[in-house]
Amino acid sequence: MYLRFLTLLIISFTLLACKFEKQEDTASADKPDATVDEALIHCGYVVGSGRIVGAVQSITDGDTFKVNGEKVRLAGIDAPEAAQEYGLLAKDKLESYALGKTVTVGYQERDQYGRILGSVFLQDCTLVNLEMVKEGAAWWYESYQCQDELALRKKYSTAQSQAKKSKLGLWAEENPVAPWVYRNGTNPRPASCKTDMPSWYF
Repeated sequence: MYLRFLTLLIISFTLLACKFEKQEDTASADKPDATVDEALIHCGYVVGSGRIVGAVQSITDGDTFKVNGEKVRLAGIDAPEAAQEYGLLAKDKLESYALGKTVTVGYQERDQYGRILGSVFLQDCTLVNLEMVKEGAAWWYESYQCQDELALRKKYSTAQSQAKKSKLGLWAEENPVAPWVYRNGTNPRPASCKTDMPSWYF
């Protein structure tokens, strides 16, 4: 009787250990999403560890401005070029959001021209990048979508769909030309992302 009891006890402990090991493996697989370093987060978005806080000094175009002497290129979006139909209006829209206002720029990388690729927040946590897409003042830059977390990709996608449907801004045109097509004559396929986190996270 004692031997049988001991055998059952060993089996029970073995099963329990396997259960905890499985839960631990699952938690490890989800770790990048669940345990993001707070230093990478601003206003609920994963934006990188870099920060610039200051008043926007000048607006170059619909997706570029200068703050604290640094040129910032708004990440995740692409505004019409100045010579395009909506180019000057896109610049005006960014001016209305940011010129002279105190912003926080969260970033992780710079582009090939040395500009900071940033997520730009007003003091109330409004994400200017996203607002530009909502207003039809810029395109969602799908070719670079993997640089953003999945939650933000979904917001950009929804914002652009709604702006198109409502014919806001550049979408009032019948066949607006994407700025990257205008510049390069090509329309690359949207990137296929392998993770829910930004590509730079790993």
